Amino acid sequence: MIDLGRARKLDGATLTTDRFAPFNAPFYATLGFQFLEKEAASLRLRKILEAEIAKGLDPLRRVSIALLF
Repeated sequence: MIDLGRARKLDGATLTTDRFAPFNAPFYATLGFQFLEKEAASLRLRKILEAEIAKGLDPLRRVSIALLF
């Protein structure tokens, strides 16, 4: 996905994940993803996080991350 995004000249990649799961955020960090503060997250990412929380996911665990190309 990252290579395809770069080949397509996209600005980067974003996603939401669990900040405390031992395999999620640390894995993405090895790829260069960085945590986004709530204010820095796009409206789209904020809405995704809100929907995840509305479905019952723990708001203290959910985080958005980004990799800029």
